[in-house]
Amino acid sequence: MTRAIRLSLLLSVLSALVGVSTASPIDDAQVRDFLVERDTAIKPLHFARRDAAGIKNRHLRPEDHILHTKRGSVSSPDVGQIANFNGADPEPIRGATGDTFISNSNHAIDMQNVDNVAAPTTDAGTVPNLKWSMSLSHTRLLKGGWVREQVITDLPPAKDVAGAELRLSPNAYRELHWHRVAEWGYVLGGTGRITAVDENGRNYISDIKGPTNMSDPDIYYFPPGVPHSIQALGDGLELLLIFTDGNFDGTGTTFMLSDWLAHTPLEVVAKSLGVNTSILGDIPQKDPYIYEATVPPPPLGQADEEAVSSPQGTIPSPYVFQLSKQEKGHGSRRWWMDEGARFSDKLPSIDYACQRLGIRRAKWDARTSLAYQ
Repeated sequence: MTRAIRLSLLLSVLSALVGVSTASPIDDAQVRDFLVERDTAIKPLHFARRDAAGIKNRHLRPEDHILHTKRGSVSSPDVGQIANFNGADPEPIRGATGDTFISNSNHAIDMQNVDNVAAPTTDAGTVPNLKWSMSLSHTRLLKGGWVREQVITDLPPAKDVAGAELRLSPNAYRELHWHRVAEWGYVLGGTGRITAVDENGRNYISDIKGPTNMSDPDIYYFPPGVPHSIQALGDGLELLLIFTDGNFDGTGTTFMLSDWLAHTPLEVVAKSLGVNTSILGDIPQKDPYIYEATVPPPPLGQADEEAVSSPQGTIPSPYVFQLSKQEKGHGSRRWWMDEGARFSDKLPSIDYACQRLGIRRAKWDARTSLAYQ
């Protein structure tokens, strides 16, 4: 066989292979007649039919912003995924399954958890509780404020994070303490002042403020093992706190300065501080958690007046971040992590603002995420 003949056969084979690779089932006469007969009753599912229907494939993260129709204006078929009780009290009924309550039920809570009362048909097996209301948490009342927590016993799926709300009366202190886990704080309201000292003896002091006049609040972050205190300014302070361990109430998680002082011989404390033991008689023997104070500190913005001069210097990386200085992203979304410094390196966070009827599109995370509303 001559070289010319072999080359001709090779080109023929390649041409046939190219034709097979680029062929579409739509080009088949029987398939084409079938689709014409059924018209729109057949929905294109694979790529060939999608092309035939004029549907363009779209990447999950398109480069160009696509204006989506609001969910409230979409009329989708009722396939039993959305519980609709037409304004009546929720009942454990979904389609042809379930039945009404014979005894009474807490309809106010039912209305907030309709998918628990009447589970979607797609639910399979045991569905864990994925949310917790702080209104159900026990509130610890103290002189100078209060605190309530959500830990793993409240929300078992939250193994990696725990939450708390802390309220400080005007001038009151959250006493100096530290954790073996990281602490992230969001100022819900009011103003305050935080202080800290790191493992190298360097100091830090800064003021924090909540949302005012449509401005965004501040957030702060303390790495594990950094002793810190918080004092309320003005009319008081309220904080949302997040910790990087669901079992935050576990033994050995939080350490109080007062607890250490109470369990250390006064002679040792006096020698360490260079003072007489007579002035240490008022050390509390029980954890106060919050200290009341009657003398107002320097007002907001004047934290430097209380700054302590330290031979080790100050902490170079800020523990406070002002959201008002962060530019918003698309859809009023902002996230912050390592903002020019080692800020919140163990607990990145994101701020979302959704319009009415807006929805955060379906997603999932490799690690535990916590949402607060």
